[in-house]
Amino acid sequence: MKLTVLGGGGVRSPFLAKSIAYNAHRIGITEVVFMDTDERHLAIYGALAQGVFQRIRGDIAFSLSSDPRQALQDADYIITTLRIGGEEGRIHDERIALNHQLLGQETTGAGGFAMAMRSIPAILDYCRLIEQLSSPDAVLFNFTNPSGMVTEAIIKSGFQRRVYGICDAPSEFIRELAELLDCREDQLSVDCFGLNHLSWFRNARVNGEPVTERLLADPRLYRDTCMKYFSPELVALSDNFDAQRVSLLLLLP
Repeated sequence: MKLTVLGGGGVRSPFLAKSIAYNAHRIGITEVVFMDTDERHLAIYGALAQGVFQRIRGDIAFSLSSDPRQALQDADYIITTLRIGGEEGRIHDERIALNHQLLGQETTGAGGFAMAMRSIPAILDYCRLIEQLSSPDAVLFNFTNPSGMVTEAIIKSGFQRRVYGICDAPSEFIRELAELLDCREDQLSVDCFGLNHLSWFRNARVNGEPVTERLLADPRLYRDTCMKYFSPELVALSDNFDAQRVSLLLLLP
């Protein structure tokens, strides 16, 4: 089974390669290709990913490519993690939002819409290549932000393969909450809804016992988890969030 990563020259590529290496046996991966059209980044971060992967699973073929057709040929699994326009494009888009006193976030609001306009055309081009070159049963996992909008665009385009949109922000936050509550992840349950980095959690429970109010009252929530971005000091400077209102709703943004 061949797995191809589109956007394999990103800074998180070594971490992705590590995860793939440790889980390759679960889905029978025999070949991995990290592809990126930015050859400079591929030579740095792609090479780091290759080193990490081969250190763990030297028995599995791992290669780097700047040719999407070659990378997608006969691929069984495809992961898309693109940043069209690079960091410069992100800075440009998000500063426009900030200049209008809006959050410049890459998955929601003005920043997210701008990134969607960059990402969707490129993703759909790759989808056409996947239909032409990859396995008839290929599965696409989209990490490209804004993940929800991009995945919706892929589905509505009539893409003839299975596709899943993925964001790891909610699962990362759940891990942090479990550590704060000193419990195992499988003991903690929460209701999660929203989009990407605008996700909300409610009805947190440990072994069935409600703990949402306890979490909101714990100062460590604003110090040791991603809720630090919603610290009282930050909230006081922002018109976008109201800490008291969030507490009344018993929601964790």
